[in-house]
Amino acid sequence: MYRVITILTLTIFFTACQESQVEKEPSKEPKIQTEHKIFSSDYYKCEKERGETHIGISSCMEEELKEQDRALNIAYKEAKTSIQPFRVNTLKEVQRKWIAYRDSKCAFFHHKESGQVGSIEEESCLIKETITRTKELKEIF
Repeated sequence: MYRVITILTLTIFFTACQESQVEKEPSKEPKIQTEHKIFSSDYYKCEKERGETHIGISSCMEEELKEQDRALNIAYKEAKTSIQPFRVNTLKEVQRKWIAYRDSKCAFFHHKESGQVGSIEEESCLIKETITRTKELKEIF
């Protein structure tokens, strides 16, 4: 019994030593920046003022989504006025389908078991998708 415990202890010890050696070696893979600021500067200012609590972040995200929705509506109206009249109904249909897609995609992140984090992820998704669509409308039209 003691022999088994000794072998397990030594195995864990040597594994930990090997992992620490690997961590000390510099990575040859390029660093990928996973987080960059895509929300408006007003959002980050709001988050800083209200603190990084669920309530603070959520209220800042609500305000950010309203602002991004305003920008989307402006881009959509500009797109409608810049295209041929026979394409306006198609654009309306595409926009309605995009809204349904965005809402269902982002609802995926908020589940009753995901708790508060899920609601923040859903709001974040809504904002990101809205920003992306606004850029698409501006670039296409």
